[in-house]
Amino acid sequence: MYVIDNGILDAYSTQTTENNGAFLENLVFMTLRRRGHELGYYEAKRGHEVDFVYQRDKTTVLIQVSWTLKNDATRQRELRALVEASKEFKQTKNIIVTLDEEWISDNKQIQVLPLWRFLLED
Repeated sequence: MYVIDNGILDAYSTQTTENNGAFLENLVFMTLRRRGHELGYYEAKRGHEVDFVYQRDKTTVLIQVSWTLKNDATRQRELRALVEASKEFKQTKNIIVTLDEEWISDNKQIQVLPLWRFLLED
């Protein structure tokens, strides 16, 4: 479930620890909605889930959101989901939005964007 304001998410959260990833994912969702994209999520045949998927022209845009990719297990999980899902579409743009990391995968198929750049680009 996504809410229109992260303050609402914080106010009604029952967690005693911060869940910055949920705030980041909610912000990405709201930004994509404001840009007019019809969003869905995608589960690849092997069960890996992609946070957001939408069509732009003939390209399927797949977006994962993660606070950080510094943990190897997290990085592998997020990359694996995009790689598996992208095999199921003809043409994809694969993006991972993080708080502050920026790089492009070795095979040039996945772009990792810091939040500030994602918010300024479309």
